[in-house]
Amino acid sequence: MIVEYEPAQRGELAALMERVWRAPQDEAALAWWHEAPETTTLLEVEDGAAVATVSMSLVTLQLQGERVRAGVATRLATDPAAQASGHFARLQRESERRAEEAGARLLLVVPNAASAPIFRRWGWGDLEPLRVRFRALAGRRAPRVAELRALPPREGGLVRDDAYLRWRIGRGYELLQDERGYCAVGRRGRLRVVAATAGDPPLPGRALTAGAGVPTRKRFAVLARSLGEPLPPRVSLELGDLDFL
Repeated sequence: MIVEYEPAQRGELAALMERVWRAPQDEAALAWWHEAPETTTLLEVEDGAAVATVSMSLVTLQLQGERVRAGVATRLATDPAAQASGHFARLQRESERRAEEAGARLLLVVPNAASAPIFRRWGWGDLEPLRVRFRALAGRRAPRVAELRALPPREGGLVRDDAYLRWRIGRGYELLQDERGYCAVGRRGRLRVVAATAGDPPLPGRALTAGAGVPTRKRFAVLARSLGEPLPPRVSLELGDLDFL
């Protein structure tokens, strides 16, 4: 049975994620993501227990000068004991149907090695992959700020309004902004990660980025499915747009 996740099921969702990822789950972090206003999480419940889950977050992209609603599939997980039972397919089809009803004209996913072949088999197409780069030298400086102010999006990028920035980049990041642009900087181990930028951003040195820098071996596949919008060759995702960074 497919049900829509509710906050009362947070512990059950955490238990499922722990069985899948074999790591303790922070329930506050789960609430932050799965209970966001434009994120819908579905659960497959069997004998009273959640055995699989998918999420879809609605975002807005700037594509060819137009703002296009898109659904981003995230947090796909199936209990190892319930693999190959069709749970993922049923959940994903329902998630896509709801996203289309909510106005999405394009669907995106950054899959892992296990799910990528499944999405391709379902007809999702490959866009240009997101290549992780290393930026050695710092750019210009800008003051730290408590909150980022929204700026016009770049072509192919997410439209980040003030509310989105407060939610997505509102905690755990170093925020830099002046009249020319902004940059949100996180951490991945000992390295900095450029999570989000806009305008002419102030950029840190010794940082991982999806922007200008020396290419590393790491890259992420980006797949898309049309719901009426022609597939663009690429979307300008940044590392902070991924749900696991």
